[in-house]
Amino acid sequence: MILSDFMELKVRNITVCNNKINIVENLSFSIKTGDVLGLIGPNGCGKSTLMKAMIGSLSKSGDSNLVVLNSEIVKDKDDLTFGFVPEDPILYDYMTIVKNFLVTSVSKGIYDNLDEIYKIISILKLDHLSTRKARSLSQGEKKRLSIGLALIGNPDVLILDEPHNGLDNDGISILRTIIKAKSKDHIIILCSHYFSEIEAHCNQILALNKGEIFINDTMSSVLMQYHSIEKLFNSLIRNPNNEKNLKF
Repeated sequence: MILSDFMELKVRNITVCNNKINIVENLSFSIKTGDVLGLIGPNGCGKSTLMKAMIGSLSKSGDSNLVVLNSEIVKDKDDLTFGFVPEDPILYDYMTIVKNFLVTSVSKGIYDNLDEIYKIISILKLDHLSTRKARSLSQGEKKRLSIGLALIGNPDVLILDEPHNGLDNDGISILRTIIKAKSKDHIIILCSHYFSEIEAHCNQILALNKGEIFINDTMSSVLMQYHSIEKLFNSLIRNPNNEKNLKF
């Protein structure tokens, strides 16, 4: 863990190739402590690929995690910790909620953290389900558990891939509270098609299309030009003319 009052995370020239096809190509951007970066783009544009490359689950070229503290690049960047919420929850189906937390903690090198585990379970309002096996949970409950697993160890960077999917209104409210609390002294990347949530939480916007960056700017600048994230999405990524020609 590198948690600091000020940290900047730089991504330089990231390219991910699959079967000789570049899924994302030459992507560069930076985020700092206190930033919430909104990652948007159409399906298949490379958002999930970029996030997986950043956490090290995909091979890539380029420097994905250059950590800058006090204007100097930190050499032991491997100490940087990530919490990742995948679009589809990856759980130990035959284990209870508590056991999922314990096993995930050990995988992160964290032991004897029952107090932390039960605190997270309480925040997510999963207390009454703590002894239930993950396979018996509803989709929304599984998503809450997935979010909780990402919070173990208080990671430096929290990456959320479509975290709202499957959540009810109460779950979305809990997620909003978590993002607001963590954004004060962490780095957060929020990927979502819930544009209202992007506007509510993010101060930076990174828009991708076909594996390349279309927009990398502040939220205030984007809203000044496009008035809403939905209009940015429509203007730069979608082709409204195609919709006029739809016939059923």
